Amino acid sequence: MGVVYKFCILTTEVHDIISQEIIAGIQERALLRGVEISVISSGPIKNIEGNMVLNRELYLSIISEYKFNGIIVLAGTITSITTKNDLKNLLESFSPTPVITISVKIDGFHSILSDNTTPVEELVDHIIKEHNAKRFMFIKGPHEHQEGDERFNGFRRALIKNNIELNTKYIFNGNFTPHQGAQAVKDMFERGLELPDAIICADDDTALGVYSELKRRSIEIGNGGVIVTGFDNTNYSRSMDPPLTTIDQSFHKQGVFALDSLISMLNNGVLVDEPFIPTVVHRESCGCFGKNSLINEYRKDNYIDLVIGKIPDLNIPDIETHINDIANIYSNFIMDNNFDISDALEDFIYKYKYKNFNLNVLHEIILQLHNKYLETMDRESIIRCTREVESVFSKIVEILHGDSFKEARNSREQSFEIDDILMSLATSMNFTDLIKVLNRNFYYLGIKSLMLHFDTISHEDLLEIQNKVFIKDDSLNRSLKTYCNLFIPMDTVDTSGYCRFEILLNSFHLGEVLSYQISRSIFLIELITQLNDKSKEIEHSYKDLRMTKDLLMETEKLANLGGLVVGFTHEISTPIGVGVTASTHLISEIDKFKNTYNKGVLKKSEMIEFISETEVGMDIIKKNLEKAVTFINGFKQISVDQASDIKRNFELVTYLHEVISSLTPILRQGNHNVKIDSIDRFEIDSYPGAISQIITNLVQNSITHGFENMENGEITITISQYKNRIKIEYHDNGVGIHPKNFDKIFDTYYSTKIGKGGSGLGLGIIKKLTEEKLLGSIECVDPEDGGATFILTI
Repeated sequence: MGVVYKFCILTTEVHDIISQEIIAGIQERALLRGVEISVISSGPIKNIEGNMVLNRELYLSIISEYKFNGIIVLAGTITSITTKNDLKNLLESFSPTPVITISVKIDGFHSILSDNTTPVEELVDHIIKEHNAKRFMFIKGPHEHQEGDERFNGFRRALIKNNIELNTKYIFNGNFTPHQGAQAVKDMFERGLELPDAIICADDDTALGVYSELKRRSIEIGNGGVIVTGFDNTNYSRSMDPPLTTIDQSFHKQGVFALDSLISMLNNGVLVDEPFIPTVVHRESCGCFGKNSLINEYRKDNYIDLVIGKIPDLNIPDIETHINDIANIYSNFIMDNNFDISDALEDFIYKYKYKNFNLNVLHEIILQLHNKYLETMDRESIIRCTREVESVFSKIVEILHGDSFKEARNSREQSFEIDDILMSLATSMNFTDLIKVLNRNFYYLGIKSLMLHFDTISHEDLLEIQNKVFIKDDSLNRSLKTYCNLFIPMDTVDTSGYCRFEILLNSFHLGEVLSYQISRSIFLIELITQLNDKSKEIEHSYKDLRMTKDLLMETEKLANLGGLVVGFTHEISTPIGVGVTASTHLISEIDKFKNTYNKGVLKKSEMIEFISETEVGMDIIKKNLEKAVTFINGFKQISVDQASDIKRNFELVTYLHEVISSLTPILRQGNHNVKIDSIDRFEIDSYPGAISQIITNLVQNSITHGFENMENGEITITISQYKNRIKIEYHDNGVGIHPKNFDKIFDTYYSTKIGKGGSGLGLGIIKKLTEEKLLGSIECVDPEDGGATFILTI
């Protein structure tokens, strides 16, 4: 059958279970109806509320270039990071191309929707009537998220139906992540609330976090303990301890229906929305142990639809009979624990050892039915069944590696393959090395071809691979495999664009990994290319600025211009000194890395460490060069305030972590450590440049004075609320300050190391910035446990 239409799927995630289920349904139906499918993913980033759709230009440019006939939008993933109105604006820009959304209704567009209200009402009603729950806690989805709000409405309806008052103290905000699930439980205890009878979660990820926090507090879940429920019926929900009661949305069927609806829309015009009704799956987390009911429920399913829906390449004679034969083997095992499942399955596969089809498909059939049946078994049977099936898989692999089945590779070999490719990408030192890796054979990773498209190009060597399609080894039979296009963005220092893969559905996660690593490789090559030039620029600038500082110091002494000019020149030398230290360290690391690589003894851990060192070092150089440029441009001004950065809103604790990160090279020389301690977050409107200079000078003073002739120094910075101001307590465990010097240390030019590298300017600048820039105060106190302590109030 020829291609009738070209459709694309828009999403922010392709690696999560829900997206894969929906895409699998779309792809299965597309194969039968002659539709070519492409997937455009902006990356696995969630829960950035208020942001516009990620990589909007990526969506627009690809859709414009490839001229798709229709678009299917996984709106549930996209509205986790943006508003429905933003998404609507994006979809309107695709006009006149027809659009269908899944999971979330966008005004003006046809939608495939699940009823998120009725099943939650049914579940909560069951918990009230069957398990006598009275006190409920509910953890919601992201703010103004349609599906999350509908699930909360179902919860409220069940309470009203059973005459239970909604207690708003037990309603907590969430964002579909385990972290927020755990945080909601912590917040409940911090509010002094009693433990509820049941915790209803808006999704399974949230429930996973609730499990973690309850178990940390030794609180039992399920029968006799707190009831916990989720929503989505993710694969891991059945293996949680205890198995999670949840709601199954039939994502695969939604994908099938979406593709059929889009074709009907093209052929017949606008359609009306038709909702899916998810079903409740009762498991042990609500106190239900209905093993037999699960078996009976599963027998209502169609084995054929289940397996064919998961595996698109089933060109096997009498496949329906084979699937049912394997399903019957599992059914017999469940009904009779004395039955040996592995013997029966091995007898079955040996019949097909010399049949004319790929036994990898049989491997997949067994895997799909095995996973489905696990939820019907008790724990002892699950362990036994899994071990026996593993022996069957080993037997299949053994057959596949013999005689006529050389094509097959097991998961271990695939892991080696991807590790080797990622290692080669990560150690590419120039664009020639990168091109060699792109020319490798990716067949065993489920990738048929790879193309790189660059919207901006930082290096002329990239022109060689712009829009070039790297065709992988095509010597092996691909006739039984169904590929689709996957577009994933790239974003490096000076280069942007996307990777386009022809890839198998079950290899999407490898496409994401490869796309990310290709981006990082280009990023690393760009940094290495720029590093030598940047180092020379820094050294030249440093010499000029040292001369300038000496001149300004002399001018200050002769003309008595005051401490501001001298303090300003001190600020100039600080970022340059840090930059030179960082560049010298990076040059040393590059030489060491090259020697190790040329000897052929490079380890993966060494490569990872090198990448980390390079990224941190270049970030330090970039930030300090930017500071130096700001200072140089301000030489004609004598005010320190005019040379500092502008006032803005920022989060103090996060910013202090960034400042300490920029000081890593000088801290590492003495193996010193800085700990930032704060319970709360502090959003302030202030001068980050002044705060950065204060902390930098304090750390340098600790290293120069407090930690002289010692290693492993400890610095603690504690941030807390003090009345209506913020208190920053800085403490080091060095040699300390003699009490007789407390009244002098903030005086300009006072230093115990005059003539030995000390200028006497550091603490004077700190005091001036604190009082005049930040309108605060600073004092030095004598700590009981030794060392030096400074208390800033701003």
